[in-house]
Amino acid sequence: MALSATIKNVQEVAEWLKADYVATEWRPVPLREGVVFREEVQFKDGDARRIERKTRDPNINLVLETIKLGGQALVFANTRRRAVALAKKATKKVDELLSKPLKRSLKRDAKKILAAGERTRLSELLAGLVEHGTAFHHAGLGSVHRKIVEDSFRNGKI
Repeated sequence: MALSATIKNVQEVAEWLKADYVATEWRPVPLREGVVFREEVQFKDGDARRIERKTRDPNINLVLETIKLGGQALVFANTRRRAVALAKKATKKVDELLSKPLKRSLKRDAKKILAAGERTRLSELLAGLVEHGTAFHHAGLGSVHRKIVEDSFRNGKI
């Protein structure tokens, strides 16, 4: 079995592997596609939304706006380093949007990260970010730490 979310020539690859392919558009939540330019998102369906400028980074501003509206955000990065940098960049402003009960719950999740697996600079950094409502997720994390991040996201905490 081969899985890919981004391959463009799926038919060609399937033929090369002498395999059948299955494609689906199913998603657990609706996908809205758009382009962020300055302080506005232009959606593919023609809708547009203003974004409050809280930082210099339009990606972070969109994250903050999404959280403010009761949602969650995933930001995809092209490198591990960029994933960590974006999480760090968003932390202070995200923390300002969190309720006290949520902060207590995130503190427990951060402690789970520190108690699970080997304690490294990366796990300490991750725990510090999770405590304030952000995280990163990449192949450099151990499976235990990845699961804690995934569960926290699935439960609407980060």
